[in-house]
Amino acid sequence: LHLGKPRQGLKSMEASARLAKAADADLLCLNLAVLGLAQLLQSEPRATETALSAVAVGEEWGFERDLGLALEVLGWSLVSQGKLEAAEAAITKGISLLEGLGDPWFLFVGYCALASLHERSGNQQGALESYSRARQLADRLGSLFCRAWCLLLEAGFRTRQYGVEAAASTTYEALKWAECSAAPLLIIPAYFRLAQLELSRGQQLPFESNLLRALSLAKSTGYRWLMGVELAEMKHALATGAAR
Repeated sequence: LHLGKPRQGLKSMEASARLAKAADADLLCLNLAVLGLAQLLQSEPRATETALSAVAVGEEWGFERDLGLALEVLGWSLVSQGKLEAAEAAITKGISLLEGLGDPWFLFVGYCALASLHERSGNQQGALESYSRARQLADRLGSLFCRAWCLLLEAGFRTRQYGVEAAASTTYEALKWAECSAAPLLIIPAYFRLAQLELSRGQQLPFESNLLRALSLAKSTGYRWLMGVELAEMKHALATGAAR
């Protein structure tokens, strides 16, 4: 994500995609298009458009590995739009393709997407099982980023479904691995989740400290859409928490 600057990264990716398209380099176009995963963290409609383009190229040329990822990204963006039947079809097809190829990174993305689908469908157990599978794949990859990302998504799920306190242990673990990954994309929302927990416990000073830390890092890196945590939500939390 362009050294922590997603806007610059997105512009660079789109410029590269235009050059690849002009050169009629279909495989390169596809590989750039599946980076719609990054766009998913910024704008779901743009992720859908990009993923649809990648699916078309993958199907035409038979690039199963990249097609699988494109389908997962497409499905994830459709979940965000509430189009659950279409999302399920895309995600399950993508996972099926990639299970046969044994690619742990692309499968990791698929199971995170599947967890999101299960949550929106009201299948809490299915969501937890999908996050468990995603963590296993992250461990297999040896990726600090993937482990932190999965735990952060799961912490958000547990907070929404069971309450802030029920997500405490997952929140602490997510923050630990986010800091190890040194990725602002993960560190910012991890501090936000921690601040939510501290506010619920009446710990006003730690709440304000961690939330201000998250806002400061968000401002310096330009992030506005943070793994499901809106910058506006963070500011609202600070205003309402400080008023208590």
